[in-house]
Formats: sequence, C-alpha cells, structure tokens
Amino acid sequence: MYKSLYLYSTDIIKKYNPEVTGYSTGEGPVWFANARLNVAEPGDKSENMPGQADSLISKMKADKSFDFENDWKLVTIFIGGNDLCDYCDDTNTFSPENYVKNVQTALDKLHAEVPKVFVNLVEVLNIANPDNGETDLSFFSPDCFHLSLKGHEAAADALWNNMIEPVGKKRTTWTPDEPVECPDSGYARTSEIIGSENERRS
Repeated sequence: MYKSLYLYSTDIIKKYNPEVTGYSTGEGPVWFANARLNVAEPGDKSENMPGQADSLISKMKADKSFDFENDWKLVTIFIGGNDLCDYCDDTNTFSPENYVKNVQTALDKLHAEVPKVFVNLVEVLNIANPDNGETDLSFFSPDCFHLSLKGHEAAADALWNNMIEPVGKKRTTWTPDEPVECPDSGYARTSEIIGSENERRS
C-alpha cells in the first residue's frame, strides 16, 4: 500500500469529512484507475488547461461516487512552471497574456459547468528563506523544479489555511512551515456560504 510521511490537502480535509472521494492515490499517469479525478499531466503548460478542464468536467459528471449537482467539489490548479521554462524559446506563445488567457478559459469552463466548486488557483511558487533570501532546496525534488514531498506538504498547509480564511481577507503569500489552522465555521469560506450566514443572522 502507498504511504507517505507527509501531509496532503486530502489528509486535512478527511479530518472534517472522512467520506471525501475523487482524489488520486499512489503514483501513475492520468489514465490509471487510481488517478480518479486527477487530470494533471507532467510537462503540461497553461495552453493545456482548457482541455484539462473539459476532461475533469467529463470525469466528474461520470463519477457516481458523489452527487455532481449538490456535493461540494475542490479543484486545485497549479500551472506555469513549464511556461516559464519555454518562455525564452517562444516569448509569444508563453507570454504572460497568453498564460492569463489560458487559465481564464479553464476557470470559465469550470464556472459555467460545475456547480458548488471551490477552486484553488496556485501561482508559481517562490520558496525562499525570508531572513536571507536563499532558496531552501529541500522543498524541491532533485530536478530543482518540481516540489518534493516536503514541498507538497508545505503547499497543502498553505492551501488549507487559505481556503478557510474569509473572502476578502485571504493571504496572497505564504511562508513554508506555517501552522495548520482550524476553521472557525466548520467549512471553507466562499461568497455563497457567507451569503447564507448573513441570511441566518438577519
């Protein structure tokens, strides 16, 4: 059985909802059964995001382990590293403007077709020591590009903390090794949930 010494976003969420489903387990490409709803492909760039959004939407609609219309879904988009790597070879294709357009197209697809979805949009990470500005390479895998298990855990902690922060007060930066916070309301904060809270109070 696949086990990790590190904590992932799913591990934190399962503390609040042990019935969470759809996450990948172990290792392997997206066509392996254990990938479940994970459609991330190694080497993909922002231009692949609209297609990945279409694939994810199709997978979610076909998955009978949850109620597509009424259950909340969590989608995390982490893209841009490969765009940066290829930028110098093709500054037009991999321009910031095209990056934004590609990601926006994917977000628009999710917004239009997936009800009750919480989307984490993760920017390209800058993992540096705030005291001296030096990069802590232990957060990266041996290629010095992808995250190591330690890096994934730090990102999971930061994503979780950001999810439970109030809308309009979410942090836009994160520091490795920050503590995992507990939600004051029992769930992630969205505009829809805040609207429901205000209705109950009035």
